[in-house]
Amino acid sequence: MVKGEHYLPRFYLEKFSKKGKISALNISDGKIIHTNVEKISKKNYFYDIDPEELKKILSEYKKFTNITSSQFDELTNDIQFVEKALSRLEDKSASLFAKFENNFDLINDEEFLSILFLFVHTLSVRTMSYHNSLENIAEQTTSWLKSLKIEKVENYPLDKNPKDIAKINQLYEITSLAKVYKKGVSFFNNYDLYIGINDTDMDLLISDNPLMYFMLGFNDVCFPINPKLAIIMQVKTAKKEFKICNLVLV
Repeated sequence: MVKGEHYLPRFYLEKFSKKGKISALNISDGKIIHTNVEKISKKNYFYDIDPEELKKILSEYKKFTNITSSQFDELTNDIQFVEKALSRLEDKSASLFAKFENNFDLINDEEFLSILFLFVHTLSVRTMSYHNSLENIAEQTTSWLKSLKIEKVENYPLDKNPKDIAKINQLYEITSLAKVYKKGVSFFNNYDLYIGINDTDMDLLISDNPLMYFMLGFNDVCFPINPKLAIIMQVKTAKKEFKICNLVLV
């Protein structure tokens, strides 16, 4: 069983490290730390969830697949189901990103684009920052409902701890077929993709919440693949004077 689960994938962190070491700025106190990739951007049992709650989160899969009830119960009877699913996605992403670094033609490859979307989508909602925002919403909602002496609300687990509500909502955002489909349609309809090459002496940097605006769907996003390479997602409907990427035919 995995104890320390990364909310920033380890393979991704390693691309911005040197000999397994990575430097990080704590913006709250301005201090810079130098540590091993293995020790950063992780939290114990971050994606682990009770199988009964997991069954509720993944219930839509039973409606759209041929999986039997016994097979579904067997698959979801695993508190680390989400951690393992993310690990498989990371392995596939690591392989394709490594190929992309040497073959930019993959920007037009269907498999690469599908994995790229799944990776950036999950990365936008799997972080500690996203969890904290959900927890803050849950705390305020629970507090407000209880202040009104409300004891039960349909579709809101008022009896649960806000921390648990936040985890359930976060894992639903990660795994939901409906959420992934809706975001996928938005991604491929709203964005033109460009390859950004950094030929300066300064490396591209990442944060512990590298795709915080991706969920909005109407702003440009620069997603670093490594310190010298990025994929830029530019909104198709932006006015020409606001576009950061323009094709120049020579």
